[in-house]
Amino acid sequence: MSTPPARSAVKLDLLAHAARKHQLEALGDLPQRIARHIDFVPH
Repeated sequence: MSTPPARSAVKLDLLAHAARKHQLEALGDLPQRIARHIDFVPH
């Protein structure tokens, strides 16, 4: 008997990159979200 091919958790389709980019844009940029609440500029 032969072993089945290894499966990858990485999604390898043509739209995976676009879907990932859309998800990240929907979440927002974490450093920018934090900067809205914390003043990092020294006075």
